[in-house]
Amino acid sequence: MKIRNAKGFTLIELLIVV
Repeated sequence: MKIRNAKGFTLIELLIVV
């Protein structure tokens, strides 16, 4: 899990990972 800035990459990455 890569937590970047609190912009939206986190949500996008989570969706892609899932």
